[in-house]
Amino acid sequence: MSEPLKIAQDFTAKWEGGYSNHPDDPGGATNYGISTPFLESFAKKWPERIRELGLNPESVVVTMLSPEQARKIMEWEFWRDSKIYQLPPMLAIVTYDYAVNSGASLAVRHLQTAYNRLQTVSVPLVNDGKIGPKTVGALHALDRSSVRQVAGEAINLRENHLRGLPTFEVFGKGWINRTTDLRRLIGSVDLSEPETNDPGQNEEAAGQKPWWVRVLLKIIEWFGGKK
Repeated sequence: MSEPLKIAQDFTAKWEGGYSNHPDDPGGATNYGISTPFLESFAKKWPERIRELGLNPESVVVTMLSPEQARKIMEWEFWRDSKIYQLPPMLAIVTYDYAVNSGASLAVRHLQTAYNRLQTVSVPLVNDGKIGPKTVGALHALDRSSVRQVAGEAINLRENHLRGLPTFEVFGKGWINRTTDLRRLIGSVDLSEPETNDPGQNEEAAGQKPWWVRVLLKIIEWFGGKK
């Protein structure tokens, strides 16, 4: 497991806790951050992954999950399948926790919006909620200070979204405590250096950025040096 993934999962696990079934939670019964609707959808889409965890995709329910099984499901769904691992570490951690809380598409859209708001001299990213070559290249081209600014703005957008939800009166205090703790986390650890966070790929496991990120950075550097 990469260090950014461990930090992200430890933080998320701290705030998701164990089993809950609050009557005002539209997700219903939830265990270690995995809601009932999410697990049902995941099991239908990836029955082989559920079997890999030693569970039956036809009958699995959230109460059967262990903390380790829940972490693996979230790693598959958010870190890998949503390509969050391709982001600079600080942005990966911020986006991962938001994705677990509110879905990957919204988390990535707000990350793209945060970049566009703060990088007014750059070509804006398409706000499509998908992590592709342009999003990865743009974010890896940021310096340390800019990465922190984008991370902070992404958290601002998350808080604004949460305040607009009808259940904010019920869950709002916990949500804002969580984002406040996330600000503390990214402010206390040096996570600004771009690195690759997916140990499943050979060149990435060697500590290199994917080849297409390196090409994009070279193109940006070349055009930036032209007069």
